[in-house]
Amino acid sequence: MSTATFLSTDTTTQGTWIGVYGAAGAVIDGYTLPTDLTHLPSWVTFTKSGTSDNGWEEPSTDPRALQNYDGLSRYATCWFDVGSGFSFTLALDSESRSYILSIYAVDFDSTVRGNQFQILDAADDSVLDTQTLSPSFHNGTWLRWTITGSVKIAVTTTAGPNAVVSGLMFDDTGSSPSFFPGAILIGGF
Repeated sequence: MSTATFLSTDTTTQGTWIGVYGAAGAVIDGYTLPTDLTHLPSWVTFTKSGTSDNGWEEPSTDPRALQNYDGLSRYATCWFDVGSGFSFTLALDSESRSYILSIYAVDFDSTVRGNQFQILDAADDSVLDTQTLSPSFHNGTWLRWTITGSVKIAVTTTAGPNAVVSGLMFDDTGSSPSFFPGAILIGGF
């Protein structure tokens, strides 16, 4: 059985994650970003459905754009829905594995979008958690959960033309669901 415990919302970090979501020089567990910038941990298989990639500014100097792992460049990209929403599935090598999932969303080209994120059990689509970003994530918002097992992330539009997501980051906390370190490396690229 999968679980999802919501940890936090961060509206100040924007795309400048280095030193906030990971120690400088640390090895990143994993990330996946639009336009095929992906480094997945060996313990996860990532699939997406109902989405297309978009590049707003590549490269970008805007602080809302996610930093490249080397910190020297930024990319303002997103997945967006091509219908009524999209989803990501994270299948794990062990259903007892616990990890941190961080999602970064930025309404880069408007101020009217709203997104709903539902974390579902990948086995039966039962809802584990729901978070909504109202039309106020123009400056970028991070959402973070502790996840156990395989999940599906359903992203739907609540306002504006479509839903958008700019990145998913993973941090392995070990296989025990109760383990939660004080300093967490969220990920990057």
